[in-house]
Amino acid sequence: LNADFVAKVRTLGCTVSGAAANGTIVGLDRKQPDWFLPYSILDLNGQAVEAPWMRPWPGHALWDCANNPRSRAGYLEYVKGLVDLGVRDIQRDDPSMNLNATNWGACFCPYCMTGFRAYLRQHADPRKLAEAGVTDVAHFDYAAYLRERQAPVGDEFARAPRDFLKDQFIRFQEQSTIEFHGWWRAELDKYARRHVPVSSNNGMTDFGPIHQLFDFYIGELSYSHATPEGLYEGMSRARALGKSQGVTMPLRHEATPTAEWTRRTRQTIATCYALGMHIEAPWDTYLPIHSETPARYFGQPEECADLFV
Repeated sequence: LNADFVAKVRTLGCTVSGAAANGTIVGLDRKQPDWFLPYSILDLNGQAVEAPWMRPWPGHALWDCANNPRSRAGYLEYVKGLVDLGVRDIQRDDPSMNLNATNWGACFCPYCMTGFRAYLRQHADPRKLAEAGVTDVAHFDYAAYLRERQAPVGDEFARAPRDFLKDQFIRFQEQSTIEFHGWWRAELDKYARRHVPVSSNNGMTDFGPIHQLFDFYIGELSYSHATPEGLYEGMSRARALGKSQGVTMPLRHEATPTAEWTRRTRQTIATCYALGMHIEAPWDTYLPIHSETPARYFGQPEECADLFV
């Protein structure tokens, strides 16, 4: 993706979309040891945390923190760069960020601990804080509080009971994620001097407060949801929010094409059209395969082209 390519596409009367995700940050120096630590979500012990599906990938897959000033600045520079290339809109992958990270025992970085104190002062019931043993909110360190009580670290944190403080922490991380997306989108519109439409990958299943911040949806469609009922439900939920829902081809964990997979892909394309939805052409499509080199699907025109009109 470069300016020359975008310009050539635009001469054809088409537009180009950019893409952003966790870790798309300007200024990363992957040659440095632990290059990811200044940006990453952290567990109770200060260790960087990766999303579960990214852990089999080679190297470290950065999941940056929405409250980290360095991450925020680098991300904003990245999306500004997409606008400079001439993209019309941006697809945002994995927008749940810090809220999702609570399922993996994060983020307990210093920025999150500072932000959590401010959140508790503004939102928490003082009586419930006192019952939890928090008497000095101004100096409260939730990470230290949990370590003193030998709380589970990492993925096990999600399986611990959701007591008052944990509930407040999850709410805080959701609010942090919402604030982050509102901030960078406002800054980007100001920089571009126009509204930059941004879609999100909602998997065609997540229509919660974070995803509602985005203009429309392009969801990675799981194989099990590629049914008439699943597609209709996803379309209906998006439409109730005044948004459009697009999807990818049905994604499988095997890369070898089968007749049944081709049939379901064709049926999905036809059903999407019937429902007034859009579907990406099944070519150069990421597949959720856990290997060192995640496979991609490259469909042949004779398999599906007759359905795209």
